[in-house]
Amino acid sequence: MTVRDATMGIFNRGRCDVGRVFSAVESGFTEQNKWETRNPGRFGGPTHSDCSRVATRIAFPRETFGRLQVGVRGADDLISSEGATKSVAENALRIGDSVRWADNNNTPKHFANFIFRDDSGKPSVFSKSGERGPYEAATTSDSRWSAYGYGKIRGINSAQTGYYRPRN
Repeated sequence: MTVRDATMGIFNRGRCDVGRVFSAVESGFTEQNKWETRNPGRFGGPTHSDCSRVATRIAFPRETFGRLQVGVRGADDLISSEGATKSVAENALRIGDSVRWADNNNTPKHFANFIFRDDSGKPSVFSKSGERGPYEAATTSDSRWSAYGYGKIRGINSAQTGYYRPRN
């Protein structure tokens, strides 16, 4: 088997690839820029998606095809489905991995996807904050996440990190 065959096998099984993830990021920011042009000085963004739909569409492109909305509970269900993901350490994140924020009762509040590390090594994520909120990218430690009331990065259960790698 050649390297090309092995690589194509990975892509054909739907594994996350850089081009697909950054295409979604570029599309989101293009939509955000168009929205801001039509709504100068207003906070918000396009109203067709929320964080759960954006994050699961990136992490699970086959699972969310055609779904209009997912919702944070639906994202939890998809992530915790038997064999769908594995919990990974923050220092092991790969492009497209999901990040989950939850409140003190571990109720899911926000989802995003890892896109890269900034110059200081902090993980940066891409997301859309709510159905009426903006597409945005920031580090996982950015104060906006707590200002929005998303809580902390938490696993679905206590043995998990809150960082999830899709196995599709």
